[in-house]
Amino acid sequence: MRSRGIRVCAVFLIVALLLTTATTMLSFESSAKKTKLKTKRITIKVGKKKKISLKGKKGKHKYSFVSKNKRIAKVSKKGVVTGIKKGKTKITVKDIWKVKGKKKTKKLE
Repeated sequence: MRSRGIRVCAVFLIVALLLTTATTMLSFESSAKKTKLKTKRITIKVGKKKKISLKGKKGKHKYSFVSKNKRIAKVSKKGVVTGIKKGKTKITVKDIWKVKGKKKTKKLE
């Protein structure tokens, strides 16, 4: 009788431990810093350069920068924008990382 009570108590303790661990892990993932653009809008004169800054960059993540109109402005792999011609264009920044061998991407805004 006594050993059965100990087993029941042990099972309840294990379940309680698993539940607290699971809720802690969920709250930890949601509180992680997100990568955001530090510079949302830039004005560049023809021939000049400016760098796009990011907040909360993550170690193993890669970031790609693409200009919508390459005749107006070009952008390097590191996010340096060079003005080529007068006009407006949009630069798209993507966050790229791998999870269990699969490539994931997220467009930064």
